[in-house]
Amino acid sequence: MHYEILDTDVGQGAGAVAVPVTFGKTVERTDICQPYSVAEVLQNVFHADFQTVLENYVRTETEQIQEAGVLPGAEGMKVRLWSYLKTLSKLQQPTDRTVVDVILQSRLEGQYKNGETRYESADFRLRYIFDLRVCHQCCIGPLVWGYKDWEDDPALSGFAFDTNDYLLPILYNSDYETVAHAILDDFFPEAKREIGGDASVVSSEELARRMGLRVLDVRFADKTVMGPSC
Repeated sequence: MHYEILDTDVGQGAGAVAVPVTFGKTVERTDICQPYSVAEVLQNVFHADFQTVLENYVRTETEQIQEAGVLPGAEGMKVRLWSYLKTLSKLQQPTDRTVVDVILQSRLEGQYKNGETRYESADFRLRYIFDLRVCHQCCIGPLVWGYKDWEDDPALSGFAFDTNDYLLPILYNSDYETVAHAILDDFFPEAKREIGGDASVVSSEELARRMGLRVLDVRFADKTVMGPSC
């Protein structure tokens, strides 16, 4: 097992921590067009075992879980059931340090001194850090916490677009103007942010060229026009 000393705060606090590093394995590509979710990549490429990670955390961090109000006073805890809930991440992260959270739902069993057994639900955050460079594909983590909304998250807070289970951006209507300005800032810096500036009209063909895109002139058949009769 390889470890990396993580001294940049991605949620663990100011101190450094040793975190496991897993290198991706080669997988047979039977369908190059098949998309894979983050959870599938973690399990199939980086050997992630969510069940074991969750069981180890519940066993070793019982007090921390109880401080969050889950099964207070229990002498021991076990994971009885768990399921994948969602993936959280952001665009505009460094390629070699892309933080992704896998959120798991669980059903915990607590054992008490009087022989009583209780059950409670709890959600957990498994944080992985991907190095997505072509020749350096590896995964650091996970770091594990109880899941809750984290407004001051040192890794995923601030302005950036949320992504879904496939790390594709989630954009809302209110985001499109921001995206348009960001595109102009990156690829047409001489354009002004406000209409009426020095470059209020931007050539779509030139913008596409700078973005590395091709513009194709295509025509679709008019289905309202009947073809020759047989």
